[in-house]
Amino acid sequence: MGKLKGRVAIVTGAAQGIGKAIADKLAAEGATVVVADINGEGAERAAPEGGMGMQVDTSSEEAVQRMVADTLEALGKLGLKAKVDADVVSKVVELIRCMKEPDADSPITERVNELGDVSYLGKQELLEFISLMTISDKEFEDFLKNYRELRKTLRSIVAEPIQVPAKA
Repeated sequence: MGKLKGRVAIVTGAAQGIGKAIADKLAAEGATVVVADINGEGAERAAPEGGMGMQVDTSSEEAVQRMVADTLEALGKLGLKAKVDADVVSKVVELIRCMKEPDADSPITERVNELGDVSYLGKQELLEFISLMTISDKEFEDFLKNYRELRKTLRSIVAEPIQVPAKA
């Protein structure tokens, strides 16, 4: 126990089954775990000691954003110790929006959004990959510029710098 002491994890679909097993394992390693599930009562019952359960429909962007905001409000952090204020959050949200804003009227966007068995987050990832494959070189340079700024901003809020060994 203890590898994840002081960390906060959100596990979606964790009211039962594999999700619950993952939540329990993270808690056993010392993490504070938020169990998020469409079944709110089940999520509350499945939340490990010290954690919390909440009803979340991960197919809804608003619900996912609320889940993260509620976790940060209740537990003060998510994954990393961070010093976050409203200006930093606004900057991060705007940079992400600039980098991920798909053309809502695009036939590809419409087709991806019609995928009934794919979660909201899965659809967003798919649209991001499609966007990266179809943008011009100039648009890609703008994307990289925004990504670098996002990385710089995120690094500035982390209270304890992340040390990652360089890959050869």
